[in-house]
Amino acid sequence: MKVLVVGKGAAEHALIWKLNKSKHVEKIYCSPGNAGIAELAECIEINPPDLETYLDFIKYEWIDLIVVNEIEMLINGLVDVIEREGFRVLGLRKSASRLRYRRSHIYDLLKSSGFHLPQYRVFTSFIQAQEYIMMKGFPIVIKTDDITNDEDMFVSYTIGEAMNALKKLMKIEDSKVFSKKILIEELISGDRVTFVAFTDGKTISRPIAMYKYMYSEEGEKGSYTSGMGAYSIPDLNKYDDKYFLNIEKPLLKVFNVDDVNFRGIFSVDLIIDGEQVYIADLKCYLGDPEIQTVIPLLGNDILEVFLSITDNKLSNIYVVWQNLSSICVVISKKKYGERTSDVLKIRDLDKLKNFKNLYVFHNETLFNNDEIMISNKKVLSITRVGETLKEVREDIYKAISELSFEGIYFRKDIGLI
Repeated sequence: MKVLVVGKGAAEHALIWKLNKSKHVEKIYCSPGNAGIAELAECIEINPPDLETYLDFIKYEWIDLIVVNEIEMLINGLVDVIEREGFRVLGLRKSASRLRYRRSHIYDLLKSSGFHLPQYRVFTSFIQAQEYIMMKGFPIVIKTDDITNDEDMFVSYTIGEAMNALKKLMKIEDSKVFSKKILIEELISGDRVTFVAFTDGKTISRPIAMYKYMYSEEGEKGSYTSGMGAYSIPDLNKYDDKYFLNIEKPLLKVFNVDDVNFRGIFSVDLIIDGEQVYIADLKCYLGDPEIQTVIPLLGNDILEVFLSITDNKLSNIYVVWQNLSSICVVISKKKYGERTSDVLKIRDLDKLKNFKNLYVFHNETLFNNDEIMISNKKVLSITRVGETLKEVREDIYKAISELSFEGIYFRKDIGLI
């Protein structure tokens, strides 16, 4: 079978790595792909990147399954067009594409479906946001409505920090206000756990639990991000029976809302504060670093799982997660908050091939005269799988020490529990 993946990030790289192990896959294409993906799939530049050009390629190559994760193509309605032509496709339809880039849309949808969320308000007015912050007190979370901007999230503990964050996010410059939608929400303390699972809209597979490191610096300091690393250990799955089973039916309700109609792989973040369980986030797409962390633990042929989803027969598949530990460390270019537009070369990447059960997933890397170049803030996700967390942690940091490029940055406490 032939598969096309539309995307260029580390999550897509991890998915293609897993697809490459399927006994059913004859050929994998990726558009646009990256330098790491090019080792496993044929990366194609579809020009112009419009719906008809994609459709022509899919028809010409007789693609059996298409997975769309690229934001622009979701917004443009690529999934809808492919579906109408009768091809198997996974990804958000145009009507649901806001779930890929608008936090407020996700929160409103979850709230209307009966989930408990941290208390939040949406603002486009600096003055109103300022007044709300003064009223609510601290600590408080301030973030843009744009999911794609990973650096524009702040946890503020003082009025000074909050005002600085507000000015930055709403772009207050020289007394000029550039309107920008932001969210202000309460900071909930408690145990945080992320579940990853599959759905065909009728059922949800057995999930796997993981823990994400959201702050850019050790000790839960620095900027608040979508994840600087994560780990998954069998012990975390104790949260499955206790908490995940209680949210399955409400999640299916969300997935079957008319303008959502989601089918595929998803992740959901829970915060457990005593007896109260909050949903902090829902990703109806290939989440980063969720996919890189848990896909190596999937015991099934992932193409068989995907085909069961497109055929609405996921209940016929028993999804197996291996009883192993994994750690994913995100490697970035300079610390978060430090803006850079430099294009740099990665050195010594080949040395990592000497490490067993270590997987290197690229994020938007490029080839330049046979050298691998980086331009995005996030560069690599390095994942190691093993019997124990201690063993995995020792090996992954030993491997990372072999890497070098100007401004290399990563958290050094991932998996330290």
